[in-house]
Amino acid sequence: MLKMIQLLLILLFHLRAVVASLQGTGDLYLLNNLNERYSLATFEAGDEVGINLAVTANRITDGEYKVCGTFQDYYDECFSFIHIKQPLSYELELVVLDDKLVRMSIHADDSIDGIVPLIKEVGNGPIPESIKLKKRTLTYEAKKKAQRKDTGTAAFEEDVVENKTFLQKNWKYVVIGLLAYVFLSSGSQK
Repeated sequence: MLKMIQLLLILLFHLRAVVASLQGTGDLYLLNNLNERYSLATFEAGDEVGINLAVTANRITDGEYKVCGTFQDYYDECFSFIHIKQPLSYELELVVLDDKLVRMSIHADDSIDGIVPLIKEVGNGPIPESIKLKKRTLTYEAKKKAQRKDTGTAAFEEDVVENKTFLQKNWKYVVIGLLAYVFLSSGSQK
């Protein structure tokens, strides 16, 4: 139980550090298919406040909308296309990388009343340990040196004597000659 409480405290402090790194104000708005703008919510991030999100969607009817937002450098970017229905029950996900908002996302969640912000911080992933390769690769020069060491004496292919008869070596030429003789001799008999 004590470890669980410690883990929750560490997570809470980490989340506060992420929220503290995100400072400023922004707003969420909707665009319908005619590009008419409807304010959805405004939010403020600061050191002591955390994330304060105020829903301003009073006159929005159910329907398909593009969800857009502005916050610091994240300016007028539409990030989702969803079916908005009243009463609002959505989770706004803010992804932070190096004290900067890099992505916003919104999803429906029936267990939520209104719009609840959720901050996720992107960090460095695990670095895999490097293992030594079992097979050693050689360079071209190293391969040539290894070949020279293995040969020992100068034995070339021309020095190897083949024990084949004339017909074994040149049987293809003999067959071609015989076929030419047969065709030429049959043509002269007609």
